[in-house]
Amino acid sequence: MSNQLKLIQNYFKIISSVAPNYAARQGVKVFSKVRIKRVKTKEVEFFTLSKQFKVPFKGHKDLQCYELGNPDGKLVFLIHGWNSNIGSLTLFAKALMETNKYRVIGISLPAHGYHDEERTNMVESGVAFKTILEFMKPKEAFDVVSHSFGSGVTTMALANSSFKADKIVFLTAPNKVKNIFNEFKDIVKMGEKAYQKMLVIAKEEILKESVEDYTIAKKLANASYNEILIIHDEFDKVLPFKNSKEIIEMNPSIKLHKMQKIGHYRMLWNTEVVKIALDFFNRK
Repeated sequence: MSNQLKLIQNYFKIISSVAPNYAARQGVKVFSKVRIKRVKTKEVEFFTLSKQFKVPFKGHKDLQCYELGNPDGKLVFLIHGWNSNIGSLTLFAKALMETNKYRVIGISLPAHGYHDEERTNMVESGVAFKTILEFMKPKEAFDVVSHSFGSGVTTMALANSSFKADKIVFLTAPNKVKNIFNEFKDIVKMGEKAYQKMLVIAKEEILKESVEDYTIAKKLANASYNEILIIHDEFDKVLPFKNSKEIIEMNPSIKLHKMQKIGHYRMLWNTEVVKIALDFFNRK
């Protein structure tokens, strides 16, 4: 355990007992803070291959988007995960570009990568993707490749708009938002009273509905798309495989490709995973 995490745990133990309301507010801040801003060496290539453009985002710094591929090709959006950046999908961008059939748009989510903010959440990031769709005004159904948190973001954007996707590849997907909050509580050692107040804040100010009822599986019922394929490592240590199984149980038309030992982040640099995604897009 890092010294920083120990300090955070001791901090929340103390303030949870003496000032639970304040602890709840601090919890929301810590929960929504993006911790990794750096771009890895192998991710830099994405930014050299693409052309950046910006999209105004009300109340925030402009959203950073990146375009590459055939400008007349089918539109496909790439959406990265939490504590990551769009460069993590370099291998997918290159593969799509090389077919010369796709206009590839990479989205840098709020507070990630080179975006000059510190905090965001799935709902706000979903609004960001929706804002980009409204800016681009796609005339036809588009494809999406999204990783982890980005799969939730994709769902939020489609569930709260009239835009329709054609084929979507979820490179893992979360399901129950409550599980994410529970994990956070356990990590920072937040007291129960403070935690319950934090859930109230999340309901009233972020989700606008109960945390217990907020699931990707339910939200997909309001999203417009033709097909979804989920690729997930059976032994994923970051986002358990059961998340995808739960989504499939409520949405049986979604396809699930179970893999082993490809990891959570490592899967993004796995050529077999890229091929599975492209084959899914190319299948008629």
